[in-house]
Amino acid sequence: MTPDIETKTYKDGASATGQAPLPDQSPAEQAERLLIKPTVGRKVWYRASAHDQTGPVPMSAQSETAGNPKRAPLDATVIAVHGDRMVNLLVIDVYGKMFPKLSVTLLQEGDLIPMDAAGNEIGGYAQWMPYQAGQARKAA
Repeated sequence: MTPDIETKTYKDGASATGQAPLPDQSPAEQAERLLIKPTVGRKVWYRASAHDQTGPVPMSAQSETAGNPKRAPLDATVIAVHGDRMVNLLVIDVYGKMFPKLSVTLLQEGDLIPMDAAGNEIGGYAQWMPYQAGQARKAA
């Protein structure tokens, strides 16, 4: 199954072509949306990659539902901040084993989930929990 390719022109005149669905806002418009500032000690969700789950000490993550390849989020704590979208994490897998993950992409509200060419989620990224995003929207 090949992903659909879409071209979109935005209100500010910018255009984009890529895997559908494209965001409803241009990159400039997206920059104006709500950003949650990461700080040391904050909790986030970590979506394990296939690479995280192999090797001499594999990270264990379970599927959200039976037959669904999307892995359930793992608990993670921010241990260093490189910017609004790049952090170091201490991830705890489903068996309580701890894994440091360095220079992890932190998705902000509206960011696209990383996908491969076949449309499968790649993993290896962090995201804010829905509750945190909701609270940030209320405070804005």
